[in-house]
Amino acid sequence: MALGPLGLILLLPFAERPAELLIVQDPPTPSDAAMVFGGDPGFERTEHAVRLFQKKLVRRVIFCGGQPGGGDHATSLMEHAIGKGLPSDRVLLEDQSTSTRESVELVASILQRHDIHSLTLVTSPYHQRRAFLAARESLGDDVTLINSPADPSFWTPEGWWRDLWSAKVVLSEYIKLAYYFLRGWI
Repeated sequence: MALGPLGLILLLPFAERPAELLIVQDPPTPSDAAMVFGGDPGFERTEHAVRLFQKKLVRRVIFCGGQPGGGDHATSLMEHAIGKGLPSDRVLLEDQSTSTRESVELVASILQRHDIHSLTLVTSPYHQRRAFLAARESLGDDVTLINSPADPSFWTPEGWWRDLWSAKVVLSEYIKLAYYFLRGWI
């Protein structure tokens, strides 16, 4: 049975829902550190974390990522953040990971070494749910997790299906969520 034009019009208010479900956001809450995931070529995640530090919502910032290239490597994120005013003595690096899962696994030892018990997760809005679920699975109940997706972000859930890149991002995240679930990583 086809929906027809009226059926499609009635479904439009729900069109953003698949993209909105990827976003997890908690109220601004102070934490010991922010964890910034790599894959940030526009540095929106990095600049969001710097703002959290400037607002005294985090005491340290951990940059993650071992992929070469600007925005994908922890060092390039750190350099950008220092250029935006983040003191270098407030920075920690995890520079070996090549995936979300590796980032949360490798950051665990950093958290222990620096007595970090609360962690604000900073990533793109579409990546926030997977990052949170992977961190919760990997870090357990020993670390309080706070979700703070990059804001402002170049990506929004509004009209995600109209833009080919955005549609690929949303569909890719659901595939990755399914893969992480099947592997027991979330």
